[in-house]
Amino acid sequence: RKYNFYLFSPPSHNDAHTREVVLNPGTVQFLTSHNMDYNKWLKEGVPYVTVDRAQELLEKFKEKHEKLEEERKLNKSANALGSPSQTPRKGKVQLNRAEDVAFQ
Repeated sequence: RKYNFYLFSPPSHNDAHTREVVLNPGTVQFLTSHNMDYNKWLKEGVPYVTVDRAQELLEKFKEKHEKLEEERKLNKSANALGSPSQTPRKGKVQLNRAEDVAFQ
């Protein structure tokens, strides 16, 4: 049994990690002649990152998680002493799109 997975690097919020897609005309001709589904590739391609980028993202995640844990511990100890919590409250989300309002 044969399986095909379309891989497509997701766009990055940081230009340093945005990758360019360059297609050679011969490659396009070959893929087209073998029924390559470009729409599926672009819309439904499995996102991936390089090993180096994955390590960088993991480190960022760990740093953020550790910072949040520290803040949670500080708030917990401040609450135990009777001080009000320093965590700001977020405002109510405003629904703007018609489909979001209809879904509500």
